[in-house]
Amino acid sequence: MNRITRNQAALCFVVLAVWLLAAGCGSTSVGARLVLPPTTIVGDPHGLRGDIYDAYELFDRGEEAFVQAQWPRAQVLYERLLREYPQSDIAPMARYNLALVNERQGNWGDALAVYEGFGMPPGKGVRLEEVRLRKGICLSRLKRWDEAQAVFESVLRQFGVPPLEYNEARVRLGIAAFHNEREVLAEHYLSQALAQYEINAERGVAYARAAFGQGYFVMGEIYFRRFEQVELAGDTAMLSRSLREKAEAFVIAREHYTRAIRTYEPGVVVSSLFRIGMGYELFYRTVLAAPDPAELTANERRAYRDKLAEKLKPLLDKALAAYRRNLDLAQQMNVSGSWVEQTQKRYRDLSDFAQQAP
Repeated sequence: MNRITRNQAALCFVVLAVWLLAAGCGSTSVGARLVLPPTTIVGDPHGLRGDIYDAYELFDRGEEAFVQAQWPRAQVLYERLLREYPQSDIAPMARYNLALVNERQGNWGDALAVYEGFGMPPGKGVRLEEVRLRKGICLSRLKRWDEAQAVFESVLRQFGVPPLEYNEARVRLGIAAFHNEREVLAEHYLSQALAQYEINAERGVAYARAAFGQGYFVMGEIYFRRFEQVELAGDTAMLSRSLREKAEAFVIAREHYTRAIRTYEPGVVVSSLFRIGMGYELFYRTVLAAPDPAELTANERRAYRDKLAEKLKPLLDKALAAYRRNLDLAQQMNVSGSWVEQTQKRYRDLSDFAQQAP
């Protein structure tokens, strides 16, 4: 019979100790049980980084693709995470990022569906006001203004929303109300939101600039409507009052459009500058077409017309300059669409009119 050496005995003792430790853990009930997240070992679906991944690895890969604006790849990774690890504590953040990826690709309906898939509360790492804001933005993009308005109102009713996000919800609510033809409500929320935005801007805080650029534009539209609705008619006194009212409405509209332009959002810049040019043009054409004061004689009317044309000439020049500048900026910023087409047409027509004017 072979003798067991001291080294062999020591080795047997270690093996026995390890076996006893493993067997005894289940019965001692001492301490918390460590549950490791599941790891999937399969062929790598993207051929990127080997063949072992878990929920966190998929999230890291998706985040890397997100940062690099590789939207289709990020979408596949986030969807895989949610499909294979729906109960992971990182799943809510993956869901939120997946919705953002759909937004970046312009898939507003798909993004909305993802946001609507959140529970209440949304889950670890995701705040309720974030989900509601993004959901409202998707609804706005889909022009479902009634629903968007309701979502933004829910943000304002929510307790504890951070000030910047609260103000963003307020300006977006005003925009939605405007498109719902609730002009008074729109002006109410927009005036509050834009005033706070000015305060924040003076402090060097720029937040949701595109939303506030659109808010300024919509405020301009509210006063532009009032400008268009003022009719020039009546005797000299009434004509003077209506002319002053029309001018005041346009000045306020122009100020809001100017502030919209200062946000440097390309689409807002082009639409606002078009409206400024159109305002000058309409003011010029409306005053020129207004009836002469009834108390003037025939000779006085001719002199009045000559003087009026002379006084209105700067408005014509400003309208043409605004249109021309808008076309230049649209080309520089690579902006196209309805606003640019309208600018081209009005610039062409007004140029022809100017050449025929006395």
